[in-house]
This record gives sequence, structure tokens and C-alpha cells, in this order.
Amino acid sequence: MLVKEIMTNTVVTIDSNATVFEACQKYRNQKVGSLIVTEGKKPVGIITERDMIERIILADKDPKKTKVSEIMSPSLKTVHALASVEQAANIMKENKIKKLPVLFKNEIVGIVTVTDIANVMPQISRRIAMETLSSRYVNQLVKIKAIYGDRIRVFGKEEEDLHYIEDGEAAMKVKIPDTIDTSILSPGGEYYWTGVLRKGEIMGDEEIYIEVTDIAPA
Repeated sequence: MLVKEIMTNTVVTIDSNATVFEACQKYRNQKVGSLIVTEGKKPVGIITERDMIERIILADKDPKKTKVSEIMSPSLKTVHALASVEQAANIMKENKIKKLPVLFKNEIVGIVTVTDIANVMPQISRRIAMETLSSRYVNQLVKIKAIYGDRIRVFGKEEEDLHYIEDGEAAMKVKIPDTIDTSILSPGGEYYWTGVLRKGEIMGDEEIYIEVTDIAPA
């Protein structure tokens, strides 16, 4: 399957010479989480809400006088429209990002997200995911629906980044990096868990676990 088959065609862009105030207006009107910065039709960077908070508000800069080009992240990763979904997934995994602008003939034609990819990658049934987790899915991006258990504690001490999820029949461990907001999690709540299936040592034992990249309410 190719990226062009799963991408979103509508991409919200902003010119690099626009002000951050204008970018904020686009955020409000378009209700998006990021803006692709362009020079002409060429994508040159990306700007997020976090950029605005850290580089404008906390830096005490005037958004009406500051250009988008001054605060954008210039190292923009992209993927070709004719690339495979697996290639896009690898770029996201290697660069720890959730969105990729899609290019065709050096022009931006869409955007693909980790959720788009997870929706077409192998979706393992809950029972297989929790109990057997076939080795053919190791190092692949997966998406499962499961109940959040809690943080893992050993002798009363929380294990960093380690949590567990369950489906009423079995449980498995997940690693949630500190870049993901866990405040949305409530023990007993059901969520969609997207991440890369890994096999490695967890608390002294070799286990299969999920290296989480995204969490969404079910």
C-alpha cells in the first residue's frame, strides 16, 4: 500500500513570512495541531502549539512582530506520495514524530499521521495481542484496543515509563515515553494503543511489549 492511498489531501500551510499572530488565527480557524511552513509551494518547516508556547509566550516575544520562520522547526521530514506505508512508518519511528508531509514533484500534496498508518497496519485481535503476540508482528506498528491497568510498581516504587494494559483475560506491559500525556489515562478506562511491538528484557525477563507512540480514548 502506498502513502497516497491513506494520506489526508487537505494540508494547512502558512507562509514563512507570516507572523506568529497570523499562525494563531489559522490554528483557531482550522482547528489543527500543526502548520506546515512553506516558501512558495515548497515546504520548509513546521510550527506547533508547543513552538508558540516555548518560543513566543515563554520567551516574551510579540506574536504580531515575530515571523513564523523565526520559531519554526526547519528540519522537516517528508515522505514521497509513492513511498510505501512501511517506509513512512519507519521515518516516523526513527525520528520520533507523528506527522509527515507528503510530497509529489517537490510539492506538498497531503499529510500522513501515525494514526493513518496504524489504521492500515496489522490490527491484532485483543486475545492474540495479550496472550500470544505472534513474533511476525515484532518491530511492526500495531494498534489494539485495551483497558488501562495502572503504572507498574515494585516494592511500592513505580517503574519508570512502565504500565500495563489488559482485556479481562490477560495483561501485557507497555512503555509510555514522557513525551506522551498520561494524564488522560484512568485505570479501568478503555483506549486505543498505537505503538511498535518490541521483544526485549523487562524487569529481568524477556517479554513482548508495546513501545507506545499514541493513545486515544476508545
